[in-house]
Amino acid sequence: MTDLGTLGGSISAGQGINASGQVTGYSWTAGDSAFHAFLYSGGSMTDLGTLGGSYSQGFGINDSGQVTGYSLTTGNSDVRPFLYTPGTGMVDLNTLLPSGSGWTLVFANGINDAGQITGVGTNPNSETHAFLLSPATVPFSAFAAKLEISGTPPTSFETVGGFTLGAGSNGINPVNEAVTLTLGTFSITIPKNSFTRTSEGVFNYQGSVGGVALEFRIAPATTGYTFKAEGSRATGLPTTNPVTVVLTVGDDTGTKTVKSERD
Repeated sequence: MTDLGTLGGSISAGQGINASGQVTGYSWTAGDSAFHAFLYSGGSMTDLGTLGGSYSQGFGINDSGQVTGYSLTTGNSDVRPFLYTPGTGMVDLNTLLPSGSGWTLVFANGINDAGQITGVGTNPNSETHAFLLSPATVPFSAFAAKLEISGTPPTSFETVGGFTLGAGSNGINPVNEAVTLTLGTFSITIPKNSFTRTSEGVFNYQGSVGGVALEFRIAPATTGYTFKAEGSRATGLPTTNPVTVVLTVGDDTGTKTVKSERD
């Protein structure tokens, strides 16, 4: 049994756990004047904050470390569901609904590794019903890439860069999601369940896809992720500049047009 501690108050409760042993729940803060949702990971408890009010609770957590729950809003006037994504923070799920949906969401009770969320809300008929949210494709809020192509004709490439997840992202987990890299008209997809994940959260792939020998690395950084992909024995690589680089991880994607270096 491990004591997870508190956020400074006298009481805490764990309410959800993922396959990596990360835990969410709630804890009273110093002075026991409020309680906040937390994420316990790597031996420490992080305060996830609120949507402006005094109280929040985490109920569900997936393998990407995303947390769902509820929070009071400013002035403790309303209860709203939240989605917390590491590196992005806490957002009100109502802000992610399609315009004109007619729904008002109240609680978010669970989230799976595909980023689907279930909970309770009021539907367009003013009835209280369970809901299931499924994420749409979400662009990275920032994406940078460099590209080097070599060979005559070109058969090898190396691209490096970084990205930050956008608001509404369901997080990334290349172990459970397909990863696609597109360089101009050339595209290669690494199927889900192909990457491995280290204890430090680094995703690695080394193998062959469609005859292309490929090494791919995606690693957490201070404000997002870095990536590096090296491939050889490729056919159909672009021979002109500039080149549009597209990286898609599950439902998250980024695009950058760059001038590639040539060997």
